[in-house]
Amino acid sequence: MHRLLRSALFLAFAFAVHASAEARVCIGGDLDHLSLPQKMDCLRSAIMVRGGIARFHAPEDWRYFVICTESDWKTYVAFSKRSARELETMGADTDLVGRTTFFRGEWLRNANTHSPVAEKIIAREVASAVLQSVDEVAISKQVERWIPKPDQNALVLKASR
Repeated sequence: MHRLLRSALFLAFAFAVHASAEARVCIGGDLDHLSLPQKMDCLRSAIMVRGGIARFHAPEDWRYFVICTESDWKTYVAFSKRSARELETMGADTDLVGRTTFFRGEWLRNANTHSPVAEKIIAREVASAVLQSVDEVAISKQVERWIPKPDQNALVLKASR
């Protein structure tokens, strides 16, 4: 009975993540072999992605997937259009033609939920989708508009003597 309740709770969270008005966010991987805490961590990452795509006004017809574990990311890499070497050092992969972005869930979780690193990973991929481009200069400029560097908008006060 307890297991049934945990499964129902998980499905309720999964539906909440899946049914986004902004864009479609799903979790992916070998979910059958994940523990409940692992599934919940992955769902939290998906909720973080959903918040980011809403904040950065992602295209509504775009799909986002959070690949839950590193072994699932390795499986994704095997089927990706990019080289395995390139994806080794990336936290996400965007397919402009397929209008789909795949996030490396482990990187989002390790960056922490409220980390500027996780926010920048999401912002970078949304910028690529919004601009329909892989031009790193244009993408970086867009990300800087959304997430200014701390010193860009700092007010400098000088003490009087």
